[in-house]
Amino acid sequence: MRWFDPVETLAPTDVTGVVSAVRDARERGLVVYPTGGGTALGFGGWPSAKGLELSLAGLDKIVDYPARDLTITVEPGLTLKSLGEMLAREGQWLPVGIPNADRATVGGAVSSEPPYPGRLRFGSLRDYVLGLSIVDGRGVEFTAGGRVVKNAAGYNLCRLYSGSLGTMGVITGVTLMVRPRPGATAIVTCSLSTLEEGKALFSTIRKDAALLSTFALLSGRAVAQVLPRASASPIVAVAILDGLKEEVGWMVDRVISSWRSDQRIPELADEAERDLLRSRLSDFPFGPSVFDPERDLVIEANGPIAATIELTARLRETDAEASLVTHCGCGTVVACCRPETEDPTSFLTRARAAVSSVGGRLCVRSYPPGARLNRDAVFGPVREEWRLAQRLKDRFDPQDILNRGRFIFGAP
Repeated sequence: MRWFDPVETLAPTDVTGVVSAVRDARERGLVVYPTGGGTALGFGGWPSAKGLELSLAGLDKIVDYPARDLTITVEPGLTLKSLGEMLAREGQWLPVGIPNADRATVGGAVSSEPPYPGRLRFGSLRDYVLGLSIVDGRGVEFTAGGRVVKNAAGYNLCRLYSGSLGTMGVITGVTLMVRPRPGATAIVTCSLSTLEEGKALFSTIRKDAALLSTFALLSGRAVAQVLPRASASPIVAVAILDGLKEEVGWMVDRVISSWRSDQRIPELADEAERDLLRSRLSDFPFGPSVFDPERDLVIEANGPIAATIELTARLRETDAEASLVTHCGCGTVVACCRPETEDPTSFLTRARAAVSSVGGRLCVRSYPPGARLNRDAVFGPVREEWRLAQRLKDRFDPQDILNRGRFIFGAP
């Protein structure tokens, strides 16, 4: 494990083991660091204390799958790849593209909420979380939400736990809403000269967004990393369309027709390239042979949808060599930077100021272990709403033993 040296590692295979481990750690005054597939360990502040690694990889079973209800309940250590294979056998899918799905676990994905393609149409992973089973920092097991799609009872604690990096509790079970698999998928790409040109292309098909799952702009090194055949292009637009075969075919013709000009020649990806391109977009920037955890700094910028292109431009000005994917329609830009000659903290100060100038916010998704960034460097200055979250944290984990220092809580 690259980000801290545990004093002990426990790998329970059932909920009873998790409860016992948390209670024992609390009595011994140890911090508990829950882990899954280890794909998101670069996200969060540097751990503020040595402690116990609690591996949940052994909790990897499917608990209940009433396919006709479009829901599935699984343990947190199940990988996204295994989940996808199970759903595919029933003609269903979870329409989120989590990086390194062969290793990333369901619990880890819910806890870290990484940005991914598809949110334009399908929303965030938290939108599919119907229920959670949790062990809090006192070693108390409880559930939030339920196992049915239409459930409005009680507080929506699932939202609270999604993206909280395991600091509110250890996830021991997840109930997800799933969807029928689309009958067809098509990907149209187009080489561009400017970001503004990409913004114009998006506006031409935005009114037909019912089939548009993803519209992304690749710029900088991301072009060669995601779509090598277009490596000479400064910017590439990627549109992913999902739906029935007939309607996707109609939409592809419409997109290609509206994008074609004397300077632009849109291209329809063939089946092999389509699957590879979708996979590379989902993995970006953490894909094989692309991401170097010892050198790269991955940042996520979010802001008003209308300012997405401006966000991208500001980040490109901050680092001309950055590898960027802009998710138009979501207000999100993911950038992989390598500030070789600048301290990561000072680089982030500049990048955060650039993003703030257009109403955006920045967080760090991964950083070199030598940087040892604290909470403020990763998530930015304390915001007022965090104070309410801190009060909830104090109720669920009064001794602050869960992932101490990794999220927005406590001293920076």
